[in-house]
Amino acid sequence: MPVRTARQKRLFLTFPWRIYKGDPLWVPPLISERAKTIDPQRGLFFKDGYAELFVAWQNGKPVGTIASAEDTSATKTKGFGECLVGFFDCVDDYAVAEALFDRATDWAGAHKLVSLFGTFNLDREESRGIACSGRSTWTARNHAAYWSRAATGHRSRIAGITRRITRLSSSSTVSKSLAAMVWPTPLTST
Repeated sequence: MPVRTARQKRLFLTFPWRIYKGDPLWVPPLISERAKTIDPQRGLFFKDGYAELFVAWQNGKPVGTIASAEDTSATKTKGFGECLVGFFDCVDDYAVAEALFDRATDWAGAHKLVSLFGTFNLDREESRGIACSGRSTWTARNHAAYWSRAATGHRSRIAGITRRITRLSSSSTVSKSLAAMVWPTPLTST
């Protein structure tokens, strides 16, 4: 569901607390900084781009978030557009993660973007990547239990997401890059 109202925006901003509140190593972001980042009037990303925010719902409860965006200056420079994906957080449920990435893929197609790229939280220097297990060098955090299980037990399901990304792209480089973030060895694309 796209974020449209002030209430939905507040839910989007505070959703990580539902996921990480029990993690003793999680350092909560400042809500005011997150609010500035997603505000088209104040966020630096919006000087050269646009974005849409989404919240996934299941049984009347929020279960995940994702943002899809295009950096229009990068599109002009490269000659093709990429869908930047960020603010990805979800409960420990593969179906929810897949639905969020499916939504990002659909958004990218609707905006004539050729690939998904990320994760970036609508910024240029922070909040990048996915923590696959333990604490990684990436600054962005995603549900560690989910990614750990996904990397060991759900390889074919994540490969399905990778294939969809590959179909958007004229090159398999993007899908291999995403796969490398999830597994120590790259997947082959189909």
